[in-house]
Amino acid sequence: MAGIGFRLREIVTRKTFTEWLQLYLYSAVIFAGPWLLSVLCLGSLSVFALPVLQQENVALFTIAVVYCYAFSLITTGFVQLPVTRYVADRLYGREANAVIPSFVGVIIFLAPVQALTAAGFLAFCDLPIAFKVAAMGLYVVISVIWMAMIYLTAAKDYNALVLGFFVGYVVSFALGLGLSGTFGVSGTLSGFLAGQTLLCFWLIWRIFEEFPGDTSFNLDFLAAFRIYPHLAWAGLFYSAAIWIDKVIFWFGPTGIRVHSLFYTHFPYDSAMFFAYITIVPALALFLVRVETDFYRTYKAYFGGIINKEPLGRIEERRRQMIDTLKSSLLTVLVYQGVLTVGVLIALPWLLQSLDIDLRHVAIFRVASVAAVFHVLLLVLLVILLYFDFRRAVMWLCVAFFTMNAVFSFATLEDPESYGWGYLAAAAITLLASLGVLWNRLQNLEFLTFVAQPISGQQKIVMR
Repeated sequence: MAGIGFRLREIVTRKTFTEWLQLYLYSAVIFAGPWLLSVLCLGSLSVFALPVLQQENVALFTIAVVYCYAFSLITTGFVQLPVTRYVADRLYGREANAVIPSFVGVIIFLAPVQALTAAGFLAFCDLPIAFKVAAMGLYVVISVIWMAMIYLTAAKDYNALVLGFFVGYVVSFALGLGLSGTFGVSGTLSGFLAGQTLLCFWLIWRIFEEFPGDTSFNLDFLAAFRIYPHLAWAGLFYSAAIWIDKVIFWFGPTGIRVHSLFYTHFPYDSAMFFAYITIVPALALFLVRVETDFYRTYKAYFGGIINKEPLGRIEERRRQMIDTLKSSLLTVLVYQGVLTVGVLIALPWLLQSLDIDLRHVAIFRVASVAAVFHVLLLVLLVILLYFDFRRAVMWLCVAFFTMNAVFSFATLEDPESYGWGYLAAAAITLLASLGVLWNRLQNLEFLTFVAQPISGQQKIVMR
């Protein structure tokens, strides 16, 4: 994402308020726009399809799409970080011709696995065959979109990227609404699938445009799982940690059965959805400030090591890097904190406007605070990965997943405690991440040099 961040910073030439506003708006659209568009599309389809479909069918469609997004993110979580590292290594080594073969290989490897996974789940659901086929297709297509976005983080034409998501979701809405009257809920899901398929091919086309060259495929990326196993487990547990509390509430005693194995929970799902919307500004700031300003000092620090500068100069660069990181994190915290406080104050009015009972205001407030801890945790995990502390990130993700599962399960029986499990898990993991990062930064020179291979080590071992 730093590559996109640097290109966005080029918008600011005269450093006027208008340019800075445009910069942060673009950042928000690129980082969270696709997600917001999907939410807007789902909400619009639910509202406009309601006169045509029965209420339970509208709920089934919505939950089926949520399941596709949730479980595709979890199952591809094991693959995403190793593939990201593989692509980054190839681009750093100026081997751009290896990008397309690896992407094709990823899809050939992933698509059948995802199709079988979806088919296994849907086999236990009492649903029309047309609905099952559409759900399985959507699950596979969304999985491919997750992987395509990895390759497009190095894209130069971010306008085309945003346009692709906009067009895809407009088509999903139009066809979903148009087919609902003739084919019912299966038509709604099929129409949504058609738009997502168009988006998927758009993204694939952009990848081939960005990285022209050999269109064959290989499975060389699989070596990344052997070289970077901690990344694979970190991705899996982090993705699972995002959803484990929702899954526990879905299938808990207060979960609402929509159809077959499709469950939801109110007000927990609504509160979490609302909370995630409130952290969009923090995501935009993260893209512009942390992954651009911090990256400059990060690059200068390791550049000094590579150029064999004096130790004093290297330590000075480390202090500059830490100061920049503190400043960037403080900026994210202040802006997001002010917004969250405003949201907490305005929540009663916001819930009334959404026709939600004010008895649920407490869980919405807890979820909003928890989301702030979560987004700060995400930033720290990314920073730790910058320094290649893969093992530490893996254990932090395992801890986040475990605590979120245990604490959320412990609050199932008490509506007054809803959301506190997620908040506690995010807060504790955030504090642990801060401790790990601070410790590693204070000993960065030692950790950096110790990690390097010793010249002639093989000869010493042979002796």
